[in-house]
Amino acid sequence: MILLTKLTMLSSESVSIRGARKNVLSQTKVFPQGGGDVTLDQPWQIPQPKVIYDVSYFDNSQQNYLVSNFSYSKGLGNLMFQYASLKAIATMRNASLVVPLSNTLRRAFELDATFVSDKVADQLLEKTANVTFETNTCCSFVKIPAPPDGRISAIVGYMQNPLYFTPDSEALVRKEFTFLDEVQKQ
Repeated sequence: MILLTKLTMLSSESVSIRGARKNVLSQTKVFPQGGGDVTLDQPWQIPQPKVIYDVSYFDNSQQNYLVSNFSYSKGLGNLMFQYASLKAIATMRNASLVVPLSNTLRRAFELDATFVSDKVADQLLEKTANVTFETNTCCSFVKIPAPPDGRISAIVGYMQNPLYFTPDSEALVRKEFTFLDEVQKQ
């Protein structure tokens, strides 16, 4: 469960202008974190991408990569924001976005990414732990610094702000989020 917000309500009858007692009702709402129950068990076929199962593949590659764990929120909309933001950043860095094979966006979209096993994704995040940029703020835009030296960089966080991908990467994001034919037929 995650703590979403704290609501404070003031009763208009109990608030006076000068120093009189104010009755304040404070209530904390706790909402379950959604999307954790989603699996890749859809009734339609999904593309089976090439998957990297050995982390040493990246030692021999000359390409740049951006890795993330996509774990801050598993709901569809949240994952779409994370993917869109990270894809735009990867493109600006001339890098390929690394996506764990278990990412449930694959249920609806054919993503142009480098797919890895969950184990390899964890190993890449471990390799980049000292230089990982993390943003814990949900919906704000945080300027992300240039990647450190090295072909593999990591960004972890919500990334839920359209400024990460608009306007420069809007066309790219729209292309990535074109529903699979099988989904459109549903």
